[in-house]
Amino acid sequence: WQNAPALCQACAESWECANPDLSIRKISAADLPDLLPELSMWPRLWELPPAQRSDLVRLALLEKFGGVWADATLFCTAPVMPWLQALKTRSDNAAKDFFFVFDRSDSNTWAHDPFLKYKLMISNWFFASTAKHPLVAQLFSTMREEVTRTSVPYFCMHNIFRALLEDEANRRLYDQVPRVSARHPHLLEFELGFSTSAVGAAKDLLRQSLEVAPMQKLTHKILQ
Repeated sequence: WQNAPALCQACAESWECANPDLSIRKISAADLPDLLPELSMWPRLWELPPAQRSDLVRLALLEKFGGVWADATLFCTAPVMPWLQALKTRSDNAAKDFFFVFDRSDSNTWAHDPFLKYKLMISNWFFASTAKHPLVAQLFSTMREEVTRTSVPYFCMHNIFRALLEDEANRRLYDQVPRVSARHPHLLEFELGFSTSAVGAAKDLLRQSLEVAPMQKLTHKILQ
């Protein structure tokens, strides 16, 4: 992480500043032998493209330890645990295992979604889960099997998630997940544009989205 891009460093700092009571770990490949010794010794892991390798690693970490996964380009604006606790209270499964991921099923109603044609159901740059949650465990085990194939689609995790929900039991589990549209944390990237001044109507839209979800998904394109 010492040589991480400035944008990633700023995002990591945002999480540390907004969540001083959390143990935040900035994970790199060097951490995997300690955290995931079996997976890190699997040769196929290191043959995968970075995006698919990262997808598999985040699922393995969540399945084993639980907690929160945030991509390196996700900027946090307020404490995340009170927000997650409020979501858990809203869910139908509040007293049991918890799982949360942002919903993308409504992206056809967004002002703009560059990935609309792929019909993505979720955004996978933020997860919150208890350890060994059934959906995470199945997603990880199925993806590990899928990536043994010669060609791995870029949206492999998304395709697997959609297929898992064809099972009635899995669908019931997912129906318990509180729905928060990924439109809100994508507001700067997809609707307002990063060069937009946060004044007037744009400021109101951003404030409303941050009230719904205390984070914004950024991109390295900001610096291009």
